[in-house]
Amino acid sequence: MLDMPDRVLPCGWDLLDTYRIECTDIDFLLHPLDMNYGTTLAEIGLGWMVDPQKTADYVGREALREPAAGPRITVRKLAVAGDRTSRPRIGEAVQDADGRIRGHVSSCGYSYAADRHVAFVHLADDGSDAPLELKGWTSFQPGVRAAG
Repeated sequence: MLDMPDRVLPCGWDLLDTYRIECTDIDFLLHPLDMNYGTTLAEIGLGWMVDPQKTADYVGREALREPAAGPRITVRKLAVAGDRTSRPRIGEAVQDADGRIRGHVSSCGYSYAADRHVAFVHLADDGSDAPLELKGWTSFQPGVRAAG
C-alpha cells in the first residue's frame, strides 16, 4: 500500500466518522456501537441478505425461523435539530414529542455537509410505518445545511 500513495490516503477516526455519517450509499454501521452480537440483520436493514429457505446449517438459522418475534429495534440516521451545537452522547435518550423515551444514540459524528451533528439512533420498533416525531431530531438529508 505504501508504494501506491496516489491510491491510499491514511486518515484518522474523525475522518472515518465523518465519512460514515455522511455516506448515502449504505448505513455504515460500527460494531459494537450500532450493531452487536445480539442485533439481527433485520434490525439493521440487512435482512434481505439472508435466504431463510437455505438448507445448509449456519449461525443464526434458528433466529430466522422465528419471524413472529420481528425486529425489536430499527436503526435510523438522524440529524440534530434546532440550534443545538453539542455532540450527542452515546447512550443519550431519544424522546418523542410527548417526552417518552423511544430509543438511544448508538454513535454520532459531525457532518460538514449538513453543518450539524448526525447520529445513528436505535429506536424501539412498534411495527408501525407512521412517521415518528422526535424531540430535538430531524431526518438526515445529505447536502441540506443547517439554517442560520
